Amino acid sequence: MLGNEENPGIMLLTLQELFNKISSNSMIRDYNVKLLYIEIYNENIRDLLSNTDEYLDLREDHNKGLIVSGVNELNVTSANEVIQTLK
Repeated sequence: MLGNEENPGIMLLTLQELFNKISSNSMIRDYNVKLLYIEIYNENIRDLLSNTDEYLDLREDHNKGLIVSGVNELNVTSANEVIQTLK
């Protein structure tokens, strides 16, 4: 998934392509990319960007649809920033 510097994986290649497209279209649109990182295991949801082991709830919002209540979201501006955060 992640790969390495010599052979980047699908995740890094996808992130690089996403931010390249954002960069090329930034003059005609504004973009806001948020990162959240969760684990779903045995029907339990955990926030992997949090220091706690508390489980989160899946809820339905009439405007947004399904959401994970209480999950941390980070604003990110580059593929490198995403990879460094996940590491």
